[in-house]
Amino acid sequence: MIRLRPERMRHITLYLVRESVPDVSLHLARFGWFNPISPNTDTEVLTPRPDSEYRDTYARARKRLDKILHFTDLSVRGETGTIEQMLGLADLQALDNQLGDLWQRCSRLEEQQRQVSEEIRHTRQLQNTLQEYRALNIDLSRLQQPHTFLDIRLGTVPLSEVNKLRDALSLNNYLLTLFRHQENQAHVVITGEKEQGGNIARVLEAASFRTTPLPAEFHDYPERLQQQLSTELDELQQQQQQLAKTVRQTAQDNHAFLQQAQAQLNIAEAYAELSGQLASSGALGSLQGWVPRGRLEGLRRTLTGILGDRFVLQIRAPRLDERSKVPSYTEHAAFLRPFATLVNNYGVPRYGEFDPTWLFALSYIFMFGMMFGDIGHGLVIMLGSLLLRGKLASYRPFFVTIGLSSILFGFVYGSLFGFEEIIPAWWMSPLHDPVLMLTVALGWGIGFIILMVLFSIRNHWIDSDYRTALFGGHGVAGLLLYAGLILLAWQGFSQGEVGAAGVWLTGLSLLAILVHGWVTTSSSRGERALVILIEAFETVIGYFSNTLSFLRVAAFSINHVALIVAVFTVANMFDSTGQWITIVLGNLFVLVLEGAIVAIQVLRLEYYEGFSRFYRGDGLAFRPLVLRDAA
Repeated sequence: MIRLRPERMRHITLYLVRESVPDVSLHLARFGWFNPISPNTDTEVLTPRPDSEYRDTYARARKRLDKILHFTDLSVRGETGTIEQMLGLADLQALDNQLGDLWQRCSRLEEQQRQVSEEIRHTRQLQNTLQEYRALNIDLSRLQQPHTFLDIRLGTVPLSEVNKLRDALSLNNYLLTLFRHQENQAHVVITGEKEQGGNIARVLEAASFRTTPLPAEFHDYPERLQQQLSTELDELQQQQQQLAKTVRQTAQDNHAFLQQAQAQLNIAEAYAELSGQLASSGALGSLQGWVPRGRLEGLRRTLTGILGDRFVLQIRAPRLDERSKVPSYTEHAAFLRPFATLVNNYGVPRYGEFDPTWLFALSYIFMFGMMFGDIGHGLVIMLGSLLLRGKLASYRPFFVTIGLSSILFGFVYGSLFGFEEIIPAWWMSPLHDPVLMLTVALGWGIGFIILMVLFSIRNHWIDSDYRTALFGGHGVAGLLLYAGLILLAWQGFSQGEVGAAGVWLTGLSLLAILVHGWVTTSSSRGERALVILIEAFETVIGYFSNTLSFLRVAAFSINHVALIVAVFTVANMFDSTGQWITIVLGNLFVLVLEGAIVAIQVLRLEYYEGFSRFYRGDGLAFRPLVLRDAA
């Protein structure tokens, strides 16, 4: 079923006994078609009274549950089917306290795990550092301690300076010992009499000597230190495994409780959300919201089932002044949903506005096939969609349909993986007559823009903005202006001169747009004249440039064939095996790179040459109160 606009909505105001609101919220969430809104304080005698304590308690409990589940890496489902009553505030607070106690235990385990992980990391760093000193057969603590008569220095110098430094130090009775070198750096130990230390400072500075500090933990021979660190690392890893086991055991011991907590919080979420939109006075409460017109009977049955006749339900159609606040709900067939997602990325249709999803889908499929027509490439796109998994699998209809379109145009062009002699073309390859391809693309663009302007007129008309619908740049006057420009262009190219009909049509429609701009613009006369002249100029240039943009539909179809020709030209330079390898890799390159570019270009045409002309997309998505199914 094709829907051209969002479903009709009805505004409801529900009056009921306040104490029954929690249970009503549970049933409204199960009903799943009630979009609550904040109370209208201008017209209602009841004042907003959100149950803040319940909402805060719920938010805290939910946060604690989420942190526990994240820490324990536990997945639980909150089965709400058997719960018939909303969780009261006292029970919710008790649940929050239980979750708080459990989170305290989990957070202590988390802190212990963090400390052990940090110690393991530090120990491994010490092991790596120790590798640099394994050639020194000395108690490393001696290199860190001060000595009465002996001056010992540990550091690095450039490898090229070692010999010169050794000779210079020997003149001061110092000894240089090279125990390791890495790349251009030499690790050395310098020893000598302490009273000579002041004399070698300049020598060391001239040789670019840099002192290397030793970790405080290095207080033994390297070999013994290595054994100690290995032992410590083994103990830490055992401790880490024990903590992980404790975490798993904690999760297992509390699994049933967490399941129940999840279910109870899923239930409590309905009232926590709805309580923010609650208005009341004494024992009387009021809720407001939007419900699709076709679901009103279901809503009435739901309320009667729980409240009997102890409620008052007021229903009315949306007022004209509140259309921008009415949520939009559109339901699409499965194959249209990926296209609807792309439309919603641009914007949600305003209530009552034309829903462009089906038009977007058809035009996208058509243009993609025209720009990327090849039987083989289309087949690969279709088969490749079978590999999609997870959330991407929902886009399978999108890839299947554009693949089918590519196959169809592949028959039209007679192209199979770039081979144009295997299958006879139903029409011709784009490269055989580029001018004809450009003409076809131009005609498609003109038709597409005219259709978009018609939708723009319709959208302004249903919003009772009749003046813009008739005289706006994208209204009837704009449509006549576009027709006049096309007529002038056609007369100019085909006859070498323009006729009076085109001039009058263009002039009068442009005059109507200017007058409309003059009337609707509020500023000084000079500014107003400047503004409407600029806007009129932009309108004319916009129609011109938008039409030319559709030439890229033909350009990419020609480009596709040209790329394949280039691949075959390169392939002919090789022997038989090389030819086939080049053809396969070339087709793969064209399929991935050009396919992605074409997909983006089609999206650009849809968004900027289509949607920007008629589609505001500033609507509100329909967000009914629902129960969360699973964690």
